[in-house]
Amino acid sequence: ELNGQIVDLYRKDLDYSPTQKIDENSGGEEVLRLGKSYICNDIPKAILVNQYKNPRIDTDKVKTYLAEHGEFENTNDWIGCWFDNISESGKRTRPPKDSCYRSTLIIPMTFLRNNLDDKFREYFKIPFSNSSEISRAIYGLLCFDHVDANYFDREIDSNVGYIFADMISLFLINQLMYTDCSKTYQAAMKMVCGNR
Repeated sequence: ELNGQIVDLYRKDLDYSPTQKIDENSGGEEVLRLGKSYICNDIPKAILVNQYKNPRIDTDKVKTYLAEHGEFENTNDWIGCWFDNISESGKRTRPPKDSCYRSTLIIPMTFLRNNLDDKFREYFKIPFSNSSEISRAIYGLLCFDHVDANYFDREIDSNVGYIFADMISLFLINQLMYTDCSKTYQAAMKMVCGNR
């Protein structure tokens, strides 16, 4: 999250500008509020009962379609409820089938707040914990999506998701240590690139 925004570090076949406000997405909003994984295995039905929102989906179209037909039997009808993708250059395209998911699993990427160095906390603006219990600082979200409804198993897939989140965290933190957080790296970049 960056200033209340969700910004992709990686997405398979990225073809649209994914930046969105965290409070525009039910999953991201709930993960930040509760501090644990989020799963929605039937996005159309969750939209119908106002339990899911995503700025890429036209919720009025979903509700109208479900009121008339009961469920999405035709994949193209579901794709038709997604807004056009807008690339960073402003080009509009219809979303590809595999980007119109019906199930999503979101895992928080966290640090144990009590075990963080003060300089690290200061650099990343991670608050100090006021309670005696171990609390976590969420610095990212790992999202898995699937085009089928009821795809994820809450227990198994959440556990595997946490393992992947921890593995990715090792890479991200090492990358930050040797780039953004490194005075030596910053000085070298300044010498090579100037004050751009």
